[in-house]
Amino acid sequence: MTINPAAVIVVGVDGSPQSLSAVDWAAREAAARQCRLRIVHAFLWPLMGVSLEPPVMGPPDAGLQQEAEQLLRTATDRARQIAPALDISTDLPVCAPAAALIDASREAALVVVGHRGLGGFTGLLVGSVGVQTAAHAACPVVVVRDSPSGAPDEAGPATGQVVVGVDGSDLSDLAVDFAFAYAALHRLGVVAVHAYQWRIGSYYTDYLYQWPTRLLAEAVAECREKYPDVPVQQKAVQGESADVLVAESAGAALSVVGSRGRGGFTGLLLGSTSQRVLHHATGTVAIVRAQATHGGDTTRPRQGVSDAPEPAHIATSPTARAASRPTVATQPAARERTGAEAADTSAPPVSSFAKSLFTGRLPAAMVMPYPRLARDEQRRVDNLIGDARDFLDTHYDPIKVERERWVGDDVVRGLGERGLLGLYVAPEYGGQGLSQTGYCRVMEEFGGYDGSLSVVMGVHQSIGMKPIHLFGSDEQKARFLPDLAAGRKLAGFALTEPGAGSDIRGITAYAERRADGSYVLNGEKRWIGNGGKDVVCVFARAETGHVALIVEKGMPGFDAPDRYDTLGLLGNDLRRLTFRDVRVPKENVLGEPGDGLRVAMHTLNNGRMSLGTGVVGATKRLIDLAIDHTTRREQFGRPLAEFELVEDKISWMVSYLYGFESMAYLTTGLVDAGVPDYSVESAMAKIAGSEFHWYAVNRVFQLLGGQAYMADSPAAKALRDSRVFSIFEGANDVLRAFVALAGLKTVADEVADLRHLNLTDPIGSIGILADYAGQRLRRRVRPDRLDTAHPTLGRHADRVAGQVGQLRATAEKLLRIHGPDIQFRQRQQKRLAHAAIDIYAQIATISRTSALFDDQGVQASGQERYIATTFCDRAGGRVAEQFDRVDDNDDEQTHAIARLAHNRGGYTLRLP
Repeated sequence: MTINPAAVIVVGVDGSPQSLSAVDWAAREAAARQCRLRIVHAFLWPLMGVSLEPPVMGPPDAGLQQEAEQLLRTATDRARQIAPALDISTDLPVCAPAAALIDASREAALVVVGHRGLGGFTGLLVGSVGVQTAAHAACPVVVVRDSPSGAPDEAGPATGQVVVGVDGSDLSDLAVDFAFAYAALHRLGVVAVHAYQWRIGSYYTDYLYQWPTRLLAEAVAECREKYPDVPVQQKAVQGESADVLVAESAGAALSVVGSRGRGGFTGLLLGSTSQRVLHHATGTVAIVRAQATHGGDTTRPRQGVSDAPEPAHIATSPTARAASRPTVATQPAARERTGAEAADTSAPPVSSFAKSLFTGRLPAAMVMPYPRLARDEQRRVDNLIGDARDFLDTHYDPIKVERERWVGDDVVRGLGERGLLGLYVAPEYGGQGLSQTGYCRVMEEFGGYDGSLSVVMGVHQSIGMKPIHLFGSDEQKARFLPDLAAGRKLAGFALTEPGAGSDIRGITAYAERRADGSYVLNGEKRWIGNGGKDVVCVFARAETGHVALIVEKGMPGFDAPDRYDTLGLLGNDLRRLTFRDVRVPKENVLGEPGDGLRVAMHTLNNGRMSLGTGVVGATKRLIDLAIDHTTRREQFGRPLAEFELVEDKISWMVSYLYGFESMAYLTTGLVDAGVPDYSVESAMAKIAGSEFHWYAVNRVFQLLGGQAYMADSPAAKALRDSRVFSIFEGANDVLRAFVALAGLKTVADEVADLRHLNLTDPIGSIGILADYAGQRLRRRVRPDRLDTAHPTLGRHADRVAGQVGQLRATAEKLLRIHGPDIQFRQRQQKRLAHAAIDIYAQIATISRTSALFDDQGVQASGQERYIATTFCDRAGGRVAEQFDRVDDNDDEQTHAIARLAHNRGGYTLRLP
């Protein structure tokens, strides 16, 4: 038998007959799948957390470890009786049993436990190990009842049917996929049962009688195609959901239900359908949660396909639906992963989460559970942040930086020596090899220290050397990255020109290609950070389109003659660059000729994320400043902190920061998960972050009063530094248009009678649209749901799901009303973009807070709950207001007033 080393089934044992039956089931399943078996000792030790090593003169329970080891040997022998060729490992953790199994589930295809309906490891009472494991495991959990004899069950292949409950939710779809894959592996049939929490009574209309049949047919349609040899029965049975499923479980090989940790069919709360099925089903039950594929700490549930080879008899479906859900072969994985490893897995079935929102879809598996760093990378990030703090606390003086107008070569060298200038660069080139999330966590720290330092580091790493990292050849990486990662050289990014800012297609710098493959570059760039330093990635026109060139300091004809005087960020070396017959060798050409704009846009999309997380660090520092001042400062006999209008400002900053931080790191998580298109999410984060920070600066400025107005105050510096954030790396108004038009184009491409619209070429797409007035949308979208959100956040999850459907309806309505002219309706674009941003922020906040609740419980997360719900309430209100303003607005008056002012050259109105 060939063992798949990347797949493992985990089974918990505590010595009870039920857990030994679980070993039997797990051994047979591991043999069928050709994967490894891991047996975990999961008994509740009397002295939790005490070392199990027997002391020289031990207490009476010093033999516990020996007993545990004997139990593991017994379980191993039992498994080998069933499958002699199995690759079996054992684990003896010193922690709570549920925690041990949940932790093990992060690298498992399945976790298998026994059941006796009592408290303790094999029980399923509320708070018991069984419930905790089923509710929180990062993969499907199989609950097995004991065999009648208690002897090893050497039965042959599984017999009976596979019963699966269907209610139309995403989680029941996951359960269906799992059931079909299991049935195909064991050559069984599937019984799909309509099970929803209402009774089918005599009042049922003809339409409602047909609905269960339709629901079942839709639920199994793709699996029928994927597994044509699996016999299928569809049953719509009157009665209570749990009663129906328990009745169908009689004689079944396996009963499968979904779980989202909340009431209803897919829940696992006391009294919910899934828990009642666990208690009362007469056979083995599988609980399937919204997780994805195997990969240990390196993957997360939103990824679709394992990077491990699968048995040939369970191939992954080519369809998007099947790719996004766990099957027996594409087993669930940990919530933790690193970006570098995650990038090796297959791309998710949805290319862009944010764009899918515009189509009315909410692919929850892409964003839940919330992304987190793997333990090893988290330790490295913590160490890097600690090194940065130690160095900057001693060597960095923001006042000196402003006075000398440069962060200091010694600071650059010192940070480079500590590995802080090549954070995402591969170790073979002298870097740290961090994921996008890990990189942005460290960049957040720079943002909290000083705006100039944050921008210099961001220009160098986020956009300066990023094109070489993303698009450079191996030779180019080996030549440039080691010096850049070590701080021996600094990098810049040269795109903007006097006549080409947001409209980058208007750049006039020209590179003429020579016969030897080199280019001769002429032109001018302006406002280039680190422009007077060592390496600059320059973008220019060429005969074949646009080209990206690596220009080095000292090349004849390349000069940085003028440094700009700026309002803020005084430590940033911002330059005008000139190129006069600069010969750039072919070895310095990035990518292929004609790829220049693609290189530039991909770099900016990626680089904007560190600007967003830098804003997180900067705002945290501002809040600390405001708290310190308002706590110490007293007026009218009491601290400023006790006044309501002061509370308003602090509350707004804290709640908005929580929501934006959630959005920023969800976006980096999408990159680490291998999502191919994150351009809209990146733009959303840049818009929201830069504008939130500007408003936060103004609030802190107001709280500090006259003190803030002094030129040397931190608030005054923050005011000067932050004003440019909404301008560089994509002006926010341009990015608003981009977010809206990217979403509208996704809708137009999906709807048959709108596909002729070319939103990138309005002149060529002018045509006649069918009259929309008075019509209803032809396609009504049933909104997806955030089924895996914690039940405490259920109201907010349901509301945001409804807003996703409304976003789709509004986008289609605007397309039908305005046609290609929608490209020029920027007020409507702004409303649509702002609604989408707040929808995305709510989803991120719900995902993050659900993960916190899962980790530490609701009561222990009281402040997060209060802040999260406050943010979502406010964001949801803003979304509703934007949708209302699509129809009820004063756009015509606004247009008329602006044209009047332009035509008259200003404000010419007079007093009577």
